[in-house]
Amino acid sequence: MKIRVSLFLVIGCLAAFHTRATVTSEKELRDGVQFAVGGGTLRIQFWSPEIVRVTYAKTPEIPALESLSVVGKPEKTRFKLQKKNDADTLVTPNLKVRIDKQTDVVSLLDPAGNVLLQESPNGRKIEPAEVTGHAVSSCAQAFEMGADEGIYGLGQHQHDVWNY
Repeated sequence: MKIRVSLFLVIGCLAAFHTRATVTSEKELRDGVQFAVGGGTLRIQFWSPEIVRVTYAKTPEIPALESLSVVGKPEKTRFKLQKKNDADTLVTPNLKVRIDKQTDVVSLLDPAGNVLLQESPNGRKIEPAEVTGHAVSSCAQAFEMGADEGIYGLGQHQHDVWNY
């Protein structure tokens, strides 16, 4: 029994690792780049030289949904696409957005190349779920955080601690 469970766990871990998306192609857009990844589509869209919108869907195209909260429109922003074997990087004068071609992890960097924000490996998830008998999608996003970085504004916690 222990051998079967161990083998199942090894196969499950390998399957989870193997299903992690890799960048298979990219398509330049007027305001960014859309990447085909093993699990769907990742779009990097510049709204200005220092503002980027990252969108992911488990479909071949990003659905055209109108936001109820975002009322602005993207500015025309000049960017360069730098392609290397391990990563593609979109560069404006104020921001770099790097997509790792093996893991499809997105990193936001300052002009000097210092990481501002980076997704955790396997940190992007969209899975089917059910809520009150209705089929919905459960979405999660995780980011890497430095040991000296604080998290503020989590008003739902009532423990008299500001930095989580």
